Amino acid sequence: MLGVLYDVHGNLPALEAVLAEAEREGVEEWLLGGDYCAFGPGPVETLARLRELPNATWIRGNGERWLVDPPQDLPEETLEFIHAALASSIAQLPAADIDWLIGLPAFADREDAFYCHGSPRPDVDSFAPELRDDGQLASRRTEYDTAPAVAKMREHDWGERVAQRLLKGRD
Repeated sequence: MLGVLYDVHGNLPALEAVLAEAEREGVEEWLLGGDYCAFGPGPVETLARLRELPNATWIRGNGERWLVDPPQDLPEETLEFIHAALASSIAQLPAADIDWLIGLPAFADREDAFYCHGSPRPDVDSFAPELRDDGQLASRRTEYDTAPAVAKMREHDWGERVAQRLLKGRD
C-alpha cells in the first residue's frame, strides 16, 4: 500500500502519529510530497525521521524551494512571518540537508499517478475560485484527467465519498 504524505512542516509529533497509523494500515511504500521541515519546531528531527521511511519517493515543495529563494511578493506582515520561520529552519538545518532538499525533483510521474506539490503549474498556485469580469466566482478546474485517480479511490471502502467530492457529483 502507498502512503502519501505532504506538508509535515517540521511537526515531528504529528508525523509520528501519522506513521503509527500508517504502520497499522500496512503502508509499505511512500510518496513524500514536499514541505518537510520549514515552519515547524523540529526541522532536523523531522527530516531524519522521514529519511528512515523505506521505499520513499520524494518531491520538492515550495517550503524547500523557499529555503534558498524566499517569496518577496506577499503582504509585509505575511513576509515577516514567512522569513522568520524560514530563518529558523535554515539556522537549524545543516547546509548539506538544505542542498539535498532543494535538489529534489518537483514532480513524480509514477505508474499510479502524477504527483506534484500544490499544482503542476507553479507550486504555490491553488485551485481557489477566481473572480470573473461579471463579479461571479468561477471555479478553476484542473486540465488533467481525474479518471485514473477516481478509479483507484473507488477500490477502497472510503473511496466513493472522496471520489464524489473530487467530481462534485459528476460521473
